[in-house]
Amino acid sequence: MTAVCPQCGSAKVGSADVVHELSIITCSNCGWPGLYRDLLMVDTSRDALVEVQQALDIAAEVSSAYLKCLAECAGRSIGLSMVDAGIVGAKDTQSLTRLIKAACRGAHKATLDEVEQIQKEYQDARRSNETRPGEAGRLPGDR
Repeated sequence: MTAVCPQCGSAKVGSADVVHELSIITCSNCGWPGLYRDLLMVDTSRDALVEVQQALDIAAEVSSAYLKCLAECAGRSIGLSMVDAGIVGAKDTQSLTRLIKAACRGAHKATLDEVEQIQKEYQDARRSNETRPGEAGRLPGDR
């Protein structure tokens, strides 16, 4: 297993001086500071790397399909909104197309960033629940 930075994915994290999971770690690649327990542990065996690559391929495919669906389903509404707001003229199709694509890419990126934040909140809640057994099973959004 290799410890990698949760921010940039680099393995340039000083783990030789780790005493326990609360040891403070800094990534020498991006400067991320955090606790050893917050590092991602990656299995670097050949089989594990194949599985990781497959997971990354699936994630890329899902992301691409979402962007395509976003453009197909919302593109017209986005374009009409831009024309109605006076951002671009309806006859300037080249600029309108560029702006629709930019809006879809922006929405796509914002959605993926939010998914990442939600995942982090779930991971943090799970870690917190491990230290507070009375609240086991409760995650963000649970009422």
